[in-house]
Amino acid sequence: LFYSCLFLFFVFFLGLSHIYASASG
Repeated sequence: LFYSCLFLFFVFFLGLSHIYASASG
């Protein structure tokens, strides 16, 4: 369960970082 939450958090952070990179160009 812990690793599942960690994985979800990692995916969320990765997506957020990708969106931020796309927004800033």
